[in-house]
Amino acid sequence: MVNNRGNQARLLNNIAVIHDIKGEYEQALNLYNQSLEIKRQVGDRHANVNTLNRIAVAILSEDGYEYDQCNTSFMLY
Repeated sequence: MVNNRGNQARLLNNIAVIHDIKGEYEQALNLYNQSLEIKRQVGDRHANVNTLNRIAVAILSEDGYEYDQCNTSFMLY
C-alpha cells in the first residue's frame, strides 16, 4: 500500500500510461484524472503539467491521431 500521496499519484499515472499504450483510453483517462487530482491536492505543479499533457495525448489518440503527431504538435507549441 502506498501511503505517500505523491507516490500514489505517480503510480496511478504509470498504470494509466500502460492503458494508454494498449489503446485503452477510457481506463487511461480515468487513472490520469485520479492522478491529477492527487497532484493538485499536494501542490505538485510540474507533475500536473506532465499529466495534463498525457491526458491531451490520450484524448487525441482516442480520436485517431498518432502519438508522434500529438507529441510533435505539443513540442512546436
